[in-house]
Amino acid sequence: VHIFRGGHGEVWRGRKISREGLVDKNRSYILKRMHIDDRPDILRCVLREIYFGSKLKGVSDVARYVSYFATVTDYWLVFMDEGVSLEKLLYAVTISDVSALLEPSQLWKKLRTPSGASSMRGIMQQIITS
Repeated sequence: VHIFRGGHGEVWRGRKISREGLVDKNRSYILKRMHIDDRPDILRCVLREIYFGSKLKGVSDVARYVSYFATVTDYWLVFMDEGVSLEKLLYAVTISDVSALLEPSQLWKKLRTPSGASSMRGIMQQIITS
C-alpha cells in the first residue's frame, strides 16, 4: 500500500509473502523506494541510510532497519513497521473546511523541555555506543 511520496522517492507498507504464497499477517514492513536515476545526491542518502540502519539495529527508539535491495533505477530500504511515522509523532495537523494547519505535536513540545532533552541525550548515547 502506497503511503507517502516525497522528493527522493516513495514509502510503501507491505507484508512478506513466502515462496508458497503465504502472507505473514502478523508482521508488516515499511519499504522506502529511493529513485537514483543519475542522482548521485540520492545515492549518497541511500548509502548513508543503509550504513546507519545497519549500525543502529537493536537501538531503542530508532526504526528497525531490516535490509535493502536494488533495481536498475531504485534502491528499496526495508524497515519494520513501527506503527506510526516520525512525521506523525512530531507534527499535529488541524483541518478546517478551508485550510490545514501544521504545528508541533505534544511530543515535540515535550522534547523541548529539560526532561525531553534528557531523553534525547539518552537516545544519542545509545546511537554513539552501538
